Amino acid sequence: MKKLTVIATCISCGLAIIFSITACKKDTPTQVIPTISTITPMTDTVGAQIIINGTGFSATASLDIVKFGGVTANVVSATATQIIVIVPAGAQSAPISITVNGNMFVSPNSFTVATIQLPPLITGFAPSIIGVGYPVTITGTNFSADSTKNVVTFNGVTAKLVSSSTTQLVATVPLTAITGKIAVTVNAQSVISATDITIKTLTVTTIAGGNPGPFSDGTGTGANFSGPWGIAGDGNGNYYVGDASNNRIRKVTSAGVVTTFAGTGAWGSLNGAATAASFGGPFGTAFDSQGNLFVSCAGANNIREITPAGVVSTFAGDQNGNAGYTDATGTAARFNVPLGIAIDKNDNLFVMDAQNNRIRKITPAGVVSTFAGSGITGSTDATGTSASFNQAWGIGIDASNNLYVVEAGNNKIRKVTPAAVVTTFAGSGAQGSADGPALSATFNKPIGIVADAAGNFYVSDQGNQKIRMITSNGTVVTLGGNGTQASTDGVGGFASFGSPLGMAIDPNGVIYMIDNFTATVRKIIVQ
Repeated sequence: MKKLTVIATCISCGLAIIFSITACKKDTPTQVIPTISTITPMTDTVGAQIIINGTGFSATASLDIVKFGGVTANVVSATATQIIVIVPAGAQSAPISITVNGNMFVSPNSFTVATIQLPPLITGFAPSIIGVGYPVTITGTNFSADSTKNVVTFNGVTAKLVSSSTTQLVATVPLTAITGKIAVTVNAQSVISATDITIKTLTVTTIAGGNPGPFSDGTGTGANFSGPWGIAGDGNGNYYVGDASNNRIRKVTSAGVVTTFAGTGAWGSLNGAATAASFGGPFGTAFDSQGNLFVSCAGANNIREITPAGVVSTFAGDQNGNAGYTDATGTAARFNVPLGIAIDKNDNLFVMDAQNNRIRKITPAGVVSTFAGSGITGSTDATGTSASFNQAWGIGIDASNNLYVVEAGNNKIRKVTPAAVVTTFAGSGAQGSADGPALSATFNKPIGIVADAAGNFYVSDQGNQKIRMITSNGTVVTLGGNGTQASTDGVGGFASFGSPLGMAIDPNGVIYMIDNFTATVRKIIVQ
């Protein structure tokens, strides 16, 4: 307020009159600063509506300027105490500021801009068939790079993640997983694979041996082997092991009871009763249709026969153990380190003559001929003696009398038809452990091979310390072994082997295998 003094003159009386007038002047208005009391929610995605409560806002929405980390937002509605805004594109996690009539207030807490999480999508996985304990690569989109936010299950069983990215997950097939769908869950959003993954479960147990060196018969770990190599079954649940360093043939029941079937332990080629006979480094074993057991003696360079009555004779090769290469009959023939052997439906015996790089055929009458192999070290696919091999130590046979030669030197499995046509069945020749199509898969010094009734093959991949499967459609899959040289019983990749060598398979598909380094007989069940 302002007081004015006014002097007025009275015209009629000539007197001066003094009076005051109080005049009003308009005051400057008080400046109102906006405040923020709550922001709901404090975390959301671009495009979401956010409610801001407080004071000092303008009811005219255009006068309220709201920014998210410096990016101006669209105000949907406004009152003096509440503003509704849209989280703008480009917004960053930061405090929210409100400016009204030039006055600004900044929220004490940051607003978090959340990333929109789209549902995960599985576009594929590899391999399509796998053993328990091995990694599967799952490809797709909208996975999380944070492994803790991804959950992978195999037919409902949660797996352990090896690695994570937004487009790829690597998970280990869990112990109890079975064939079925793969599911991926990311931030509570799930997707299921369009196709099943086939999971093979290999379970290995040790039934005999475990203390390499001293010779002893017994049950389970009470028995000892020394340098065992080959194994063959008689069809009655008994298995016969070429116990090379002990120069004996050992009999092992399916219950793990070990006895000496033939051999005194002395090195030699003495014939006669099994208990009095001698052997020189017995390696491979195989039964014919009459129940005769044939043994390849790598050290004595001959093939021995043991009848069901327990009589031992020299079937082919030099009686005195001399090495050579001669096609002839019986003891007139010569071999040079005969190793793996197999017998066809006609009781013809096929011998891997290792140092001669040849497959030798022996008829039931003892006539020895060269079936395949030129004698030159190589990997030539051809027919008969035009083909070549390299450290071909193991041999198997299928129901159609096709031979399968396991080559440690070439890292391959070769197929030989009854007409002696040699082709490469599996293995690129490179040393490795890659699964996949048979001819591109890799092996490391494979030794043993057997076939089941369904046409699948099982290979003891000695250099990799693993058991590999070649499916009937030509895919190589690793089923057992973690790659370390040990003797751990267990399932799939959780088990370990120590130089897996010869294998035999019973009519039910149960495999009995020689584990050379640990001098054990292992039982393998594949489901």
